[in-house]
Amino acid sequence: MRILKNFLTSVALTALSCGSVAQTAAPTPASTPAPVLPSLNGPTLWGGLSSELLFIPTIFAGFSVPVSTGGDVQVSLRGTVETAVISTALGAEVLLSRGPRGLYGGPSAAVMVGETPGWMAGGVIGYRNQERERIGFFLEGKLRYLVLKDAVYSHAPPAPGQPTPDPHDFTFPSPGLRFGLTYRF
Repeated sequence: MRILKNFLTSVALTALSCGSVAQTAAPTPASTPAPVLPSLNGPTLWGGLSSELLFIPTIFAGFSVPVSTGGDVQVSLRGTVETAVISTALGAEVLLSRGPRGLYGGPSAAVMVGETPGWMAGGVIGYRNQERERIGFFLEGKLRYLVLKDAVYSHAPPAPGQPTPDPHDFTFPSPGLRFGLTYRF
């Protein structure tokens, strides 16, 4: 009886020791490192000076939020406000970049409100850098097609007895520059 008892004890100890070796040799899901996903940069506040037609000065402000990262490219949405003497433009831009530094660009659209309503559509391309942890600068060029509603009136007076002609839309390409500072949250 004693032999049977010793035999069962040794089998049990062998089974337990083999199980513990198997458990330590096999990786557990908790010990497997998680894959590192690319991180999105935080929201960014943009501010500076801008121009329309390269010579009409405007004040520029914007706020961008990263929405996705695919491979090396980050996609951000930026809402903008540009104020000039004749009008204010409320815009939206999709910015494609490789992070908080370097080149970026994308499509741009805006609606003009004020005395001379209209709209703009086109694109921007620029360069930004971070001088400190959160503060940086940017310089960008833009080329947009600008439509000012009912902005052109006939210079010739109407013939006697004729109604005044309706105003026409004024359309033209509008190049511009922007430069200023960024603050990343």
